[in-house]
Amino acid sequence: MVSFPEAKSGCYAAFILLSFHYAGGSAQAFHDWLGRLPPSVEMGAIQLPGRGHRLREPHIRRLASLSRIIAQELLPYLDKARYFFSATAWER
Repeated sequence: MVSFPEAKSGCYAAFILLSFHYAGGSAQAFHDWLGRLPPSVEMGAIQLPGRGHRLREPHIRRLASLSRIIAQELLPYLDKARYFFSATAWER
């Protein structure tokens, strides 16, 4: 259910940067990052259902369900050090 349309794969990468787009956005928000990261960084932009190229898929409305799906889908990517980035802004 989670896809990485903008993945930059590096077999010699020291770590993977897994990025979550902002609310209402898509993984396309990270497209410009691909050419700017050093070879030591593998990039994965997470594309959620109902966004970007997955627009026709139904949104997942429960956070607990989405968390389980994301955790399961990320398992193959956890063979190296990883960092998570979220582009979500909080307002008060």
